[in-house]
Amino acid sequence: MILWLLLFFLVIAISFVMAYRSMRDFQFIPQKTGLEYGLFLIRNPNAITAEFLIDLSNKILQKNLSLSFERLFKGPQSALVVFGPKEQLMAISSHLNLLELEDYSLKIDENQISAWELGLKDLSQKEFLLENPFAILAELQTSEQFWWQVSLKLDSSKENLDKNKFLTQIRCVFSSADDRRRSELTSKLVGIGAPALVKVPKPFTSEKILEFYRKRILSMEKINPSLSAKEVLKVVALS
Repeated sequence: MILWLLLFFLVIAISFVMAYRSMRDFQFIPQKTGLEYGLFLIRNPNAITAEFLIDLSNKILQKNLSLSFERLFKGPQSALVVFGPKEQLMAISSHLNLLELEDYSLKIDENQISAWELGLKDLSQKEFLLENPFAILAELQTSEQFWWQVSLKLDSSKENLDKNKFLTQIRCVFSSADDRRRSELTSKLVGIGAPALVKVPKPFTSEKILEFYRKRILSMEKINPSLSAKEVLKVVALS
């Protein structure tokens, strides 16, 4: 009995150490209070250009406000939405033909999801290679959903401060009522973004990552991609 107790506490101790090491460089960027945020359908996604993203960063991201672009897939249908401060978005994004939405992420069965985060596979890579990231989604059934969230923050590091580069946080959520299909498709979907991106191993459950997704906040980690405006368009599949 004593041996089993010792083994139990040893497992707990090891789990704590692993979680601590994972969280050591993990800091959330909270949303700035006092502002009203909203979620908007982008009905004219072709209007999003690299120049527009740079202008958006000057108006929103330089003020340390939250901003994310999200691709939503349900069966054969897809949509692009943006989350950010309402007043600022409406002031500079009229040509996007925005339509305000309720938060879709609140209307999902948390027992039917897989969720994960993606980071850079090779921190030393000089070119960000991303080809047709969403081709596999043709396999989705009409009742299944896949969400791809790209949250942005200006890269204020010394080497990138004047290069209009963005730190990005990429989170994914897949929903299917069929446990077998969810397991099989998740094993394929985690490969979206290869060869540039790779699933980040973390001690978080899918439910916890969904919570992060809903809050649209960034974690400051070394594997977060630092991308140019054109590369951000690739990640959001707009180029």
